[in-house]
Amino acid sequence: PDRQGALHLLGVVEAYAGPSRLGADDVVSRFYQLQADELKAKLMGIAAGKAQVHIDLGRPASKILDHAASLKATLIAMSTHGRSGFTRWTLGSVTEQVLRASPVPVLVLR
Repeated sequence: PDRQGALHLLGVVEAYAGPSRLGADDVVSRFYQLQADELKAKLMGIAAGKAQVHIDLGRPASKILDHAASLKATLIAMSTHGRSGFTRWTLGSVTEQVLRASPVPVLVLR
């Protein structure tokens, strides 16, 4: 299918504990699945039928870059929480990681 000009919304549920996958039957995976379902519902509301919605589990920056590469994206647009100081240092910055590693332009909205 022709994906040129297509809009894709990606939501990533950050995995903190051990190996898990969406759709699996273990307790941790079910917990992540609940988060994924909630995130998907929110993104479907935003997409309003005008964008494809993708939900993934893992490290957000890596997943964003992986999806952009697989879609041959020409632009990544993302928002930032605008954390600073100790919070940013301890949690890292997904936006900063994507900005540094992306081979395509990144539009950041705050």
